[in-house]
Amino acid sequence: MSIDWTAVSAIATGIAASVTAWMAITTKKSLQQAEKFHEQSASQARQYHQNGFRPICVLENHYGPDDPYRREDYLMVKLCGENELLISAQLKLKNIGSGPALCVRMILLFPHNNPDAGYFVELIPLPANGEYCNEKNYIIGGRGEGPADSEYGNEKTPIQIRMTVQNYEDRKFGFRLPSGQESEIPIDAFWEIVLKYEDVFGNKFHTVHTKDALHPWTKVGGDQINLPVSIRKEIEHQEKLEHLPRMNQEISSVVQNQNFIADAEKAL
Repeated sequence: MSIDWTAVSAIATGIAASVTAWMAITTKKSLQQAEKFHEQSASQARQYHQNGFRPICVLENHYGPDDPYRREDYLMVKLCGENELLISAQLKLKNIGSGPALCVRMILLFPHNNPDAGYFVELIPLPANGEYCNEKNYIIGGRGEGPADSEYGNEKTPIQIRMTVQNYEDRKFGFRLPSGQESEIPIDAFWEIVLKYEDVFGNKFHTVHTKDALHPWTKVGGDQINLPVSIRKEIEHQEKLEHLPRMNQEISSVVQNQNFIADAEKAL
């Protein structure tokens, strides 16, 4: 019985080709897994690095731990003349995180009266472990003390938000304003305070404080938060504004213009 070596060679060639293809597929999968593992490791290292600089902004009661059944006294309102009112948050703003908080915005919402409107102010950046006192925008960075002469006591000046009566009426906030004989009263409407801020990498975060005694005082989250459309548009418009040119660029431009004028005068 003769052996058909041609057939044997063809079978061996087919087996070798299959083994080669299997090895190529295995090698490709190994390379893909190694690349994926490298990307995951780099992403985790990046996230770990960024978490080391994460800010956490919160509002704290000046006079001790939060009392859920006294939150109605946290926001006060008084009239300033005929056309303005002043909202005072009897709270202090602190950054208890490990990195600075940039683009800090404090947003007032009155969702039961008008869920489609709000009012926000932009505050100064806060360093890690820093506090915000309204008087002269003083920051306490953990090493010094704030101003002692204040009608609210040492370091107890509230965060104050000035608003026109027209703004109050247009936004239909609906809380009661002081009468002629009242100097300052608590805001009687249900309110929420949202703090929006960024870290040095541009990641966005938020903190929500509520008047509702049945909910936790502090809720912290990332970029996603449901805000009124009007507030989102105002913030987006503000974020799109270009930065002012640097002083040295302005001076350089002025010097260039002066040199151009001098050269033109010489040519004449």
